Amino acid sequence: TSDPLTFSQWGGTLQGGTLTLNSWHHVAIVLSTGGSQPTLTLYLDGAMTATGSTTGNLVLNTPDGGMLYLGGIPNPPDGTPEWLVGDVDEAAVYARALSGDEIRGIYEAGSLGKCP
Repeated sequence: TSDPLTFSQWGGTLQGGTLTLNSWHHVAIVLSTGGSQPTLTLYLDGAMTATGSTTGNLVLNTPDGGMLYLGGIPNPPDGTPEWLVGDVDEAAVYARALSGDEIRGIYEAGSLGKCP
C-alpha cells in the first residue's frame, strides 16, 4: 500500500509523489529565494516531485528563535496535535538551498551517508 507525500507548514500544502508504506524513503524540501519569488521544491528519492510559489498560503517561515518540528506538531494553532506515523533518520537542515544534483547525490549515496 502507499500514501501521498505531503509537505505542510502552518497552512498550504505541497503534494507530490507516493510513499510506499513500510519502506525507507529520502525526502527533501528546498526553499529557493533566488529569482522573482521564493519557491519550495519537494523531492522524493532523489527526484523532484512538486514545486510551488511561497506566495499565498504556502509558506516556509520559522523565525529566528522559533520552533522547528520534524515529524509532528505538538501545539498547532487549532489545538489538535499531529504526528508522523513512521520514523525519521538522518534529518538535516542546511544554510543554503541545495541543487537538484546535490539532492540526488545524497539519495544515491545510500548507506554510505551524505555526500559533501
